Amino acid sequence: ENYFSRNFYFKLITKKAFKEAEIVSSPSIWLLERLKQLFKIKQTQLIRNAVDTSVFFPAETNNQKRIFIHVSMMYPLKNVNGILMALAQLNKVNKDWQMIFVGPAPVRNRIQAVELGLDTQINWKGALAYADVAKEMQKADLLIHFSKYENLPCVINEALCCGLPVISSRVGGIAEIINTNNGVLIENENNDQLTDAIVSFLQSPGRFNKEKISKEAAMLFNLNSIGSQFIEMYCKVIKQD
Repeated sequence: ENYFSRNFYFKLITKKAFKEAEIVSSPSIWLLERLKQLFKIKQTQLIRNAVDTSVFFPAETNNQKRIFIHVSMMYPLKNVNGILMALAQLNKVNKDWQMIFVGPAPVRNRIQAVELGLDTQINWKGALAYADVAKEMQKADLLIHFSKYENLPCVINEALCCGLPVISSRVGGIAEIINTNNGVLIENENNDQLTDAIVSFLQSPGRFNKEKISKEAAMLFNLNSIGSQFIEMYCKVIKQD
């Protein structure tokens, strides 16, 4: 829920929590800057979301058709509706693809897919266990993330660790880790840009180096690295007391 829509008591307690905290960490610079605008904060620390790289890693694929994947809780902010609209446009120029949706898809989205003539190209997997999400990512060629607003979702880190390039809306802190070497950034809620980005990927998927994407992401997000950063942060705070 939006902080500004909450009641006075919630806002008061939230402000007090941030004011009293010795340090505030976040997985994105974007959110840290936003929090500093809203609250009195003593100090901040950037620590990215962690990924279990023993589960999320690249696997060999031999897909006859390119496979796209989207993973989320399918809330309206994730804009599954926009993804489906973009895929319908894509179908007019290229039908040589499959789409996997992982998460509890609302009935309205399933109905929309049928109405758009996409039902034979879409596989609704539903909610899956952590390890099973990784297996689905390992089958795919591309992650599509089209949120209306966002912080920096862990699913992007996980996809990168699997070597997947990412097409994402430029919202929140996503631009801090997605660049021309590992994906494409587009305007949020711009369905045409999403379609164009997917078409471009289908025309030249080889421009992304799966091994390089995975290696760089694993170095950043592995459990040991992120855990060490938390320990270092805690030690720093303790020494200040």
